[in-house]
Amino acid sequence: MKPRPRGYWTDERFLIEIRKLKNSGISLTESNVRKIDGSLTHLAAKRYNGWCNAVRKAGIDPNPYMVQKPKSYWTKEKIIEGIVDLQKNGHSLQYSEAYEAAPDIVSAACEEFKGWFKAVEAAGFRSANYSNYVRWSADQVITKIAELKENGEDLSAGHIYSAHSKLMNAAVRKFGK
Repeated sequence: MKPRPRGYWTDERFLIEIRKLKNSGISLTESNVRKIDGSLTHLAAKRYNGWCNAVRKAGIDPNPYMVQKPKSYWTKEKIIEGIVDLQKNGHSLQYSEAYEAAPDIVSAACEEFKGWFKAVEAAGFRSANYSNYVRWSADQVITKIAELKENGEDLSAGHIYSAHSKLMNAAVRKFGK
């Protein structure tokens, strides 16, 4: 879309544009409209306190276009059901992959269960199977550093951080900076 002159978007013109999009068969989800014309969603946030309110003001029921369910929708039972469905449908329960597949479930789980992996466990899965986090003992950290030294690898903090970030993070946790 080409930029419009300052003052172009009157309330009437703005609401007519939303109706035109709907009448042309375009999905009115916020992310879809943002791709088509970001000025519309930006203006909706400024003038109507969000896209959903702007769609409602245009005389259109916003519910079919709401991607994320309201907070009140999510109970612990619905979150657990959502996690089980994710897994049944072949999605990984690793945080980043689950968030990509179902951000509303993951966000609700983090809030309701005070963490994604607590929710995964409440759903009956072992969170250790879905975590990239490796627990290092102090001895494991020391042994790994000794191996790197023996192999002639650069032991500067910068190199270790870029080449072995998990080791570096574990070393900081175990021994401080």
